[in-house]
Amino acid sequence: MTRTRPILLLAAALCLGAALPASAQSVAATYEGLVDEDSGLGLVGETLRVSLVYDASVAPDYAFANTRAAGFSGFLQSMTVSVGSLQWAWTPSGGGSFMSLEDDAPRFFSPPEDAVVMDAYGFEGTDPFAETSNHSLSMYLYDHTNADGLADYATLPASPIDPARFEDGQTLEFSFVVGPDPELGDIYRISSHAFGLAAPVPEPATAALWLAGIGVLGSLSRRRLHAGR
Repeated sequence: MTRTRPILLLAAALCLGAALPASAQSVAATYEGLVDEDSGLGLVGETLRVSLVYDASVAPDYAFANTRAAGFSGFLQSMTVSVGSLQWAWTPSGGGSFMSLEDDAPRFFSPPEDAVVMDAYGFEGTDPFAETSNHSLSMYLYDHTNADGLADYATLPASPIDPARFEDGQTLEFSFVVGPDPELGDIYRISSHAFGLAAPVPEPATAALWLAGIGVLGSLSRRRLHAGR
């Protein structure tokens, strides 16, 4: 028994450790909101769900101390979007990404403002029309009431950004173009103007590793109980 216990503990540690993010700089977030605008697609009332992973260690392309604003490109690692039966996926090889941050930034004649604008383009997935292109997702968060949505502007947040901290405006929007000309086609927008953080859905492999680790630890607990008896 004394020999098998270290082996089982090691197995549990390996299973649980392998299920953790590969990099400490990777930040995962999932957002959900009900569709309130859909360009006539019949999706109003459906749940718009966006799951993403980004690298918080990415340095800004620019940062201006006088306006407390910075921009970051290439920060996104993965993203999936779903609404109803429609699903899309983004990968770094398929498109680009950009995020701008403003922390207590002076904006023209308005009070100091916190703002987050995130864009990603180059998705692949199912579509309700044959000629679709230019898939993109945008997230807009604004707060010039308390200006406490962000703690910094020159580094990407090391934890998921919470839309509830931005009291002046929220928009989560997925859009695509339909028509033979991707520049002149009809633009379809699927939007939610009230959304928030949701519990992420783990990948099947990740969930299996967690369950395996928990199972090993449960087996150890049962053995200890029997040994005590």
